[in-house]
Formats: sequence, C-alpha cells, structure tokens
Amino acid sequence: MQWKELDANPFEGIQAPRGVRSVAVRFYTKAAMQRLYAANEARANLWRFMAHTGIRRGELMHLSHENVVAGRLMVESDPDEDGDGRTKSGKWREIPLNKHAAAALAELPDPLVSVHKDTLSNWFSGSTPTDWTGLP
Repeated sequence: MQWKELDANPFEGIQAPRGVRSVAVRFYTKAAMQRLYAANEARANLWRFMAHTGIRRGELMHLSHENVVAGRLMVESDPDEDGDGRTKSGKWREIPLNKHAAAALAELPDPLVSVHKDTLSNWFSGSTPTDWTGLP
C-alpha cells in the first residue's frame, strides 16, 4: 500500500488479534481450594461444583439438576429477561462432571441457587450481606 502497488488494502476491515497474555495463568492449589471450602461451609459445595465445572456465575443462575444429562451439565445459551443463562460464546455448552463436581451437585438444592444475581456476585466479591440464606 505504501508503494502504491495495490489498488485496495486487502486487510481493510480485519481486526488485529487480541494481545497475548504475558503472564502464566495461576491455578489454585489443592490447599487453597480447601481453605476456600472451609471459609464458608454453607457454600463449599457450590464453590466445589463451580471449580470443577468451570461454570460462570451468569450461567449458574437458573440451573437445576435436570440440566444434567448422561453425566454432563448442559448449559443453555438462551438468556432470560435479565440476560442471565447465556453462555459467553452464545452457543450451548456441555460440561462433563468429574467425581468432585457430581458429589457437590448431589448436595446442592434444586435449583442450584435461588438468590438474585447481585447476591451471587456479592458472595464472590467478599461482601457480607446480612442475608446468607440463598443456599443451605
């Protein structure tokens, strides 16, 4: 293009790739996960389920035991009126349940959470609302 050899820029409209992470991803150690579970025993199974499935908070809203089919968690991509329940990619996801996720799921209520999405976000942010009754 600089030399005026091309009539049109073949890269017009193409976006540059996102930046590459320059740091290694840190994973929780088994000891760190145990501390997380012990920090709030009422939510230990929820944290365990989320850690072993990789499910996101928005996807967790409105999930129930019937979303498990043949040992896999089926995550819908259809959002509700608030936009909850949609996967990040906009496609359905199937998440295999390992023994830890399956054991945690067996201890969770149906639906898995029955709180407002803001309350769930507060649980992750470290806020301590006065009402912790969303889970057993």
